[in-house]
Amino acid sequence: MAKNPGQALNAGVITVTLTGDGTASDGDAVAMSAGKVTQADGTNDPHVIGVLAQEQGSKTDTEKVSVHIAGPVVANVASGTAAGTQLGSSATEGQFGSGTQAISTLTPEGDAGDYGGTMPTGYAAVNL
Repeated sequence: MAKNPGQALNAGVITVTLTGDGTASDGDAVAMSAGKVTQADGTNDPHVIGVLAQEQGSKTDTEKVSVHIAGPVVANVASGTAAGTQLGSSATEGQFGSGTQAISTLTPEGDAGDYGGTMPTGYAAVNL
């Protein structure tokens, strides 16, 4: 079974509802800016709070969005990211890259690993 960006990978994932700014896509690393969920990036909004949940990326500015804040999820990662990589925000908006936050990959980029099925290119199982 194909995995989808922003998909929770088990029933124990903790998800919260917050106001979005309409910029993030499903599976993006997100931060808070001016009280709204926005794409995390290494310059303006570097502190990742979670991952935008599946089927939330079409929401517009000021609409409520679901954000995964703990547990294994399918997230946007830099090309070639290996399993076990400690993550943080990258220079690319919404994408995880190597970092120092307490977030890490469970599978390599593009590989579903023990979760089975297929993982889209540019995504990995990430533990928040």
